[in-house]
Amino acid sequence: MPAAHVDDVVHDVFLVVHRRLPDFDPTSGATLRSWLYGITRRVVMHHQRSARRMHARHARFSAARELSGVSAPSPAAALERDEAARAVQRFLDSLDDDKRQVFALIEIEGFSAPEAARALGVKLNTVYSRLRAARQRFELAVAAHSDAPTRRDASPRPPPSPTTNQPRTRGTGATHAAARG
Repeated sequence: MPAAHVDDVVHDVFLVVHRRLPDFDPTSGATLRSWLYGITRRVVMHHQRSARRMHARHARFSAARELSGVSAPSPAAALERDEAARAVQRFLDSLDDDKRQVFALIEIEGFSAPEAARALGVKLNTVYSRLRAARQRFELAVAAHSDAPTRRDASPRPPPSPTTNQPRTRGTGATHAAARG
């Protein structure tokens, strides 16, 4: 495990221990040491799987970019990508923890539904239910984001110049213009 990830793993272990401490039963024959080791092992394995998936995605993306001859994205494309990433993050922040975990594991991390159920310790149908609800909310968020004006659309347009001959529409003061003329 890279040294840069050790702090993240330790932090995650403490979070799991804090959340699962009421479940620890010393009368079951397990020692605190073995219980902590099991949690640590699972967290490390999870981080390693995530790192492998991330590395594989980067490798596929890099290979595809080289094969297609695509250069670095334009500033406008980079801005759109950043805005989309912020929109996705806002969506994830709006979900409750249960739905966010399922959505992230399946849609972002690439877990299958049975893998997510095992990782979260819930029934498979619970995973499907949470995923369906999260996907519905995601569709609504995407629709709302695509309907919202972009920065280019939201920038104020200068008023038309009075010297240009633009057609008048009803209710724009035609009677006032006739009174001046």
